[in-house]
Amino acid sequence: MKKYKSIVFIIMLLFGLSSFQLLAQETNNSTLFENLTVEQVKMLKNQKELIKANREKFKASLSLEQLNILKDTKLTLKERQKVLLKMLSNSQRKLLQQQQIQVQQIKNQFIATITLEQREQLRMQLKNTTNLQERKELIEAVRERRKNMQNNTGE
Repeated sequence: MKKYKSIVFIIMLLFGLSSFQLLAQETNNSTLFENLTVEQVKMLKNQKELIKANREKFKASLSLEQLNILKDTKLTLKERQKVLLKMLSNSQRKLLQQQQIQVQQIKNQFIATITLEQREQLRMQLKNTTNLQERKELIEAVRERRKNMQNNTGE
C-alpha cells in the first residue's frame, strides 16, 4: 500500500506542478521574485527545468498503449493514473522514484533558504489570491504535499 501511495504521488508530482510553482503561477510573478534572492530564483528555475526534463524522460519511456491511456478523455485524471500505475514496468517505477528524490532534494534546499519574512510574504500572496477556486486548489496542493511528506517520513 505504501508503494502504491508513493507511486501515485510521484505520478501526480510529475504531471502536476509543485506547490511553490503553483503559488508562483497564481500570484504576481514579479512580486514573488522581488522578494527572493537571485540564488532562490535560480533554484526555482532549476527546479522547473528539472521537472520538465523528468517529465520528458518519463513520457519517452511510455509505450504507445500507456500514452493512449494518458490521452483518454473518457477517464478522469485519477482513473488514468490508476490504470497507468498498474501498467508501469519496474524500470519506469524506478525512474519515477529517482526523479521524486531529485525534486524533493531541490525543494528542501529551496525551503531551507527561505527566511521567515519571505514565508510570510508568500502566505500573504496566497491570502490575496482573488479567485476562490484557484485559492482552494493552491491550499489543497499544499495540504496534499504535506500529507505525502508525512507519509514518506513515516515509512
